[in-house]
This record gives sequence, structure tokens and C-alpha cells, in this order.
Amino acid sequence: MSTSRYQRVLFSIIGVMALPCTAMASDYYVACQATTAGDGSAASPFNALDQINKQTLKPGDKVFFASGSVCKGSFKPKGGGSDSQPVIIGKSGSGKAPLIDGNGTHDAILIENMVNVTLQDLEVINAASPGSERNGVQLRLADYGVAKNVTVKNLTIHNVRGGDNKKITGSAGILISVMGTNSPSNFDKLTIDNNTIYDVDRSGIYFKSLWNKRAEVGKQDTSGVGPWTPSTGVVVRGNKLSSIAGDGIKIDTVQGALIERNTLAGFQLRSKENNAGIWAFNTQDVTVQYNDVSGGGNSHDGMSFDADGGAINTLFQYNYSHNNAGGLLLLCPYSGAVTNNTIMRYNVSYNDKARLFQVCPGVSKGNKIYNNTIYHEGKDTVLFFQNDNSPNVEVEWANNIVVNSGPEMKLSTRAGQQFSFYNNDFIGVGTLPNNPEGGNNKDGLSLDPQFVGPVSETNPAAFALQSGSPARNAGKVIADNGGKDYAGTPVSATEVPTLGAFAQ
Repeated sequence: MSTSRYQRVLFSIIGVMALPCTAMASDYYVACQATTAGDGSAASPFNALDQINKQTLKPGDKVFFASGSVCKGSFKPKGGGSDSQPVIIGKSGSGKAPLIDGNGTHDAILIENMVNVTLQDLEVINAASPGSERNGVQLRLADYGVAKNVTVKNLTIHNVRGGDNKKITGSAGILISVMGTNSPSNFDKLTIDNNTIYDVDRSGIYFKSLWNKRAEVGKQDTSGVGPWTPSTGVVVRGNKLSSIAGDGIKIDTVQGALIERNTLAGFQLRSKENNAGIWAFNTQDVTVQYNDVSGGGNSHDGMSFDADGGAINTLFQYNYSHNNAGGLLLLCPYSGAVTNNTIMRYNVSYNDKARLFQVCPGVSKGNKIYNNTIYHEGKDTVLFFQNDNSPNVEVEWANNIVVNSGPEMKLSTRAGQQFSFYNNDFIGVGTLPNNPEGGNNKDGLSLDPQFVGPVSETNPAAFALQSGSPARNAGKVIADNGGKDYAGTPVSATEVPTLGAFAQ
């Protein structure tokens, strides 16, 4: 062998030897009905949560709970995956979902300081010792930094019987908590998808972070320990929530989150606190769309949507809100917080009560409410707008349809607030304040919009307009209008629009 050829072979061998060693991924099996404790293999599964809790999961590892099995206690996996090899935790077999019964522990499932992990296809309860703080699933960070690629999907979470306190530690069906005192922490690419959550005390899906300090939140929350460090890439999608004691979905300290296609049927049912359906606190650039929210139980808030303290640039679009005792939308800055640039467009409201719109004491500027369809019938007295002593509120209403056959909807006003009304079709709404330039509801109507019908709670499409409707082509042009209506029909940015949530 020539010297050069020998060197090439030697260098090739050295190069192979220099490659990093990669541990083989493992599959762990858990069958809590098994009579003996195994080694975690398919043939000899673990039979208790303590056994799987002792394992440190590595990239590519999978944990399979046996279909139909019931495991009591707290499941607390540790370790984590990689971008290309996530840890997967779910079920084996095609039968009934495995049940994790927290049995009164603080968390039936606790995912703490893990990255690149997917939790899926399990049933979770936590009903023993009712009234004590607990969660179905808690996703927790503490002095971790950035936790990437965490997914919770296809879970059924119910009978979580926690206490009625809004805390970073619980109680909720799914709690997302960011804690610590030394290292700012946040999630990146957190997905909560297609879960069924019902009979929960107190919150359905609840976010809270201690890394929340910024000027926009004022002193509305003094629990923070460090600078505003928002979670990013947050998606809460396709979840079905019902019979929720308090808040439905609350997000906190996030930027650019997408909350869409969730169904919330029954919230604020057993709590003595103030609670809302879907709401944002101390957030930036959040979009809430294609959600169905109903059954808010009372008017201690109790409305479908809330842009709360420090919520900046919140967009509510293409949602259906119906029969909520607390109304439709809350803008809620107080204690030095601001809530600015909320947009509500192309939503449908059916028989929401108490008040359609409400503002808390504080600063709320740049808010626009346009192209919504609101329908109310019955004997309930509903305020169009409730002002809780805020002189620093600015709202523009344009291109909306409000049809009210009940008692006249009045507005509570205050000196210093700035309201503008353009091109709205209002029936059963009281005297409007003047626009800043004078007059009120410029180019507006008070005519039957001629819905296609038949109007009912189960048929929001009934609020589309007949071809001869006076609301057709009667609107104010809004350039940055989202490009489509409630039904997905394109909407021009330059042509005169139709009033209400439906362009056709």
C-alpha cells in the first residue's frame, strides 16, 4: 500500500472514531393493571408511575401507557428530546385511552423544564380531596430559559376539583406556569391542540408568568420577579371546553399567540371570582379567531372576550358569541395598566346580556369595533356600553349591525372619553354621543337589515343579508380589514363594504 493511500484510510478511520456517540432511543411501556413490576419493556411493563418517573427521557424516547389502564398518582417525566427526535408520551393499542388519576395530588401530570416533548392521547382526572389546589396537566418552567417545542394534544381532562383561587400554581385543566427567580424563562412553539376539557374547577386553560414586568401592565399585577419575557409561537387550537367553574382560556405574557377554533360552552359557573371566556393579559399581538363561546354564567365579568391590563394589539375576529350573561367584550386596564389597539371585527353575537361592551378604569386607546352583527331579543336590559369611571377611553364603531327588540340599549358615558360612530345600522340602541368632529353615527342607518334567517342560536349563518338589504354597500371603507368576512368571503380594501359580519 502506498503511503498516500495508507494515510487516506487511516484518516477515514480516525474520522469515523471521532463522530459523537448517540444513545439509542428507548421505548418504555406502562401498564398499571399489571400484577408485577416489570422492566418497562413491552413484554414486562412498569406497573406504577414511580417507575417511569425515575427514568430520564432522552431524544427519541417514547412512553406508552397501555390502553384501558388506570394509573393513580402524579406522572412527572423528566429529560427531553431534540428538534429532530422529540420525546413522545401517549398510549399503546387502539382501545380506551389510558387514565392518569391524580387522586388529589397537586398535578396529575407535571411536565417541568422539558423541551421537544409531545403529550397526547391520555385521559386525566384529579377529583379526590376536592377544593385543594390541583391541576390536570401543568406545564412548568422555573429558571430554565427557553423551552422549545412542547405540545399537548388529544387529551381528555375532566373532574379536576380544585380551589377557587387564581394562582400561578393552579387550579386548572391545563396550567402553563413560568416561575423562577434567577433566569428569565419562556416557551417557544407551545401548542395546545384538540383537547377536551370539562367539569373543571376553576380554569380551563390558564397561562401565568412571573417574568412579566413592563410599563404597560402598571401595578395591575405585582407578582412579577423580572422583565417581560413573553412566550412565543403559542397556539391554542381546536379545544373543546365545557362546565368550567371560572375562566375558560386565559393567556398571559405571550407575544404573537394564536387562539383559534376553540369551543367554550359554559364558564364562570361555580366561581366567586371575576372570570371571562377567552382573555389576554399583559400580551402583545394576540389573535383570537374562529372561536365559539357561550354560557358565561353570571355578570362578574362573564363576557366572551376580554383584552385585559397590558393587552396591546389584540385582535378578535370571526368568532361566535352567544348567551353569555356578562356580555361580549371587556377592555380592562386599571391600576396604571393600559389596554390599547384592540380590534373586534366580523364577529356574531346572539343574545349576549348585561352589556355588550365594557371598559374598566384606566387608559384604553386606539380601539376599533367594526363589521360585527349583534342580535338581541327578550326582556333583559342590556347596556350597549358600560364605562366603569374611565375618562381615558377611545373607541370607534363602524359598519356594525345591532338589532335589539328588547329594552333600549343605553350607553353609560363620562366626560373625556372619545367615541366615534360611522355607518352603523342600529335598531333599539339609545342616544349616541357625538363624534369628535360633531354629529353621531355619520352615514348610519336605523333600518331592518333583512337577515336571510331563520334566526336561531344554532344558526349564525342566518345573519347573512338578503339581496335587497339596505345594509349592502352602505359602509365605511376600512383599508386594513383582514380581507374576508365571517363566512370567508373576500372583502375589498377599497370598495364600499356591506355592514355587519357578512359581506354577501
